[in-house]
Amino acid sequence: MRGILLYILIFLGLSVAGCRGGRSYDSRLATADSLVASQPDSALRILRSVGFDSMCSDADRAYFALLLTQAKYKCDETITSTDTIDIAVDYFFDGSDADKRLRSLIYRGASLTDMGEITAAMEAYKQAEAAASPDDYENLGYINLRMASLYQKVYSDGREYIDKYRKALHYYELSGNKHYQIVCTSRLGGFYRMGRMDSAYYFIHKSIELAKSEKDSAWLFNNYELLARSYWADSLYQKQKEIALYIIKSAPKYATSDCFYDLCLAYAKLNMPDSAQYYYDLIPNIDYDDTENVIRLLTLSNIESAKGNHKKALQLNNSYIHLSDSLTSTQLSRKLSSVENFYDKQTINVRHRKEKTDYYIYGILIIAVLIVMFIVLVLRHKRNIQSLNELILELKQSQEEAERTIERNKEVLNRINEEKSVYKNQVQYSETVVKSIKSAFDFQFQRLKDIFILVDTNVNKDSIAKKKVKAILFNRITEDEISQFILYANLTHNNIIDKIKESYSNLKDEDIKLIALFVCDFPNAYIQLMMGYSNKQSVINHRRKIENKANFGMPLKDYISSFKTTKP
Repeated sequence: MRGILLYILIFLGLSVAGCRGGRSYDSRLATADSLVASQPDSALRILRSVGFDSMCSDADRAYFALLLTQAKYKCDETITSTDTIDIAVDYFFDGSDADKRLRSLIYRGASLTDMGEITAAMEAYKQAEAAASPDDYENLGYINLRMASLYQKVYSDGREYIDKYRKALHYYELSGNKHYQIVCTSRLGGFYRMGRMDSAYYFIHKSIELAKSEKDSAWLFNNYELLARSYWADSLYQKQKEIALYIIKSAPKYATSDCFYDLCLAYAKLNMPDSAQYYYDLIPNIDYDDTENVIRLLTLSNIESAKGNHKKALQLNNSYIHLSDSLTSTQLSRKLSSVENFYDKQTINVRHRKEKTDYYIYGILIIAVLIVMFIVLVLRHKRNIQSLNELILELKQSQEEAERTIERNKEVLNRINEEKSVYKNQVQYSETVVKSIKSAFDFQFQRLKDIFILVDTNVNKDSIAKKKVKAILFNRITEDEISQFILYANLTHNNIIDKIKESYSNLKDEDIKLIALFVCDFPNAYIQLMMGYSNKQSVINHRRKIENKANFGMPLKDYISSFKTTKP
């Protein structure tokens, strides 16, 4: 046994040493990693020539899985499964290589995004954000940029979308990355264009100035198009026409279909339908989806209105309204800012610092706490069962004592029944005896309440212990016992039971028994136990049935009181 334990300890020691010590990766992987950010296609060729099966260690296999996913993503290859990146996530989860752990979480989020698993992707990015160093501005900016894009995909409320882009912009300003400052400011401008024009103009002009300073023509003309669409929203059609025309003539390769729609709308609003129709005819004839059809129908409606074809313009406008109403605000927002919805995957270079948190220690502590909690619960359960068994034993003893008391009192009542010469003493003595009987039931009933409080607190409803308790408590009174109560009822209430039997032949034996117990003034809860009913309401229901069948002309309680003899 000691030998086995020794082997286990040696294995654990080697495992921990391996996790904490430095790793030496395959040199081919290091080469691919140096290219994956700037030349992902070259990195992908290297990885495919090397192959996963050639990796000799778990560390190299995890590193290979990370680089392969990263390279595929940057080369715009569609990712349909997280099986590969999960190898890296699982291996680097211990935090001993913080850079690769963070990269694996980021590209797991990217893979899930490609697969349409938005919620899972958001969770991966949140884990990445938590794992990043507080001063790692570059990566924190990128993570928040990706989360912002996810909010844009699934939420119509723009609060989270704006918060994430503002946060990303803040980190990129701290890191000095102007390229992604352009991305953030452009997207914020596009979003604010939907309602807050002052904010929209501020961020769009800021993005234009950044694009000029970086000499980034693609983003420069992208922001000019956003500015044109902003002028449309602000009814500044002349400015919209000028900037859209400038894009189309100065940089035709950056002129999107949205830019042509902007120019057509501006010419139509400026009452220049021929120019509007000319540029509309230049738009490529493609298969339109619903969101593309919205802007197309809006443009055609304005062109026909400018031509004076008001009936056709109205028909087109109605189609536009019907289609736009059928789309969610998120879809429309996404289409109207479609030029903003792309990522520059070729220029991301994710690098992270060491993470010092020891996940192994946390895991051991959590397991230890769970074990202690389990032991405490087991001991507590045993104490409860022990208390329950003790109370059941005490209940049995109380039950036996109550039964002995009832037997003694029954003998006394039998003698009273035989000695009817002194009526006054019979009544007085019988009341004393019945009080003793009721006292025994009262003690029994109180024990019932105590035991069920404990049972309901500590024992499952279907447990053997609870069934055992019910078997002890729910004992119906015998025919012999009920005859004693009928005798007492007749003695104290001028032969009430005999007279009821004689006058109301439609009453059943159960009804007579209940009336006798009512005459003896037992509470409904006692009668429930003595008659074996499931609840106290059953006692009340049976009393009402008796009143309806007998038609006493008054409540049963008053009817019983009318028979009561004067006490000595």
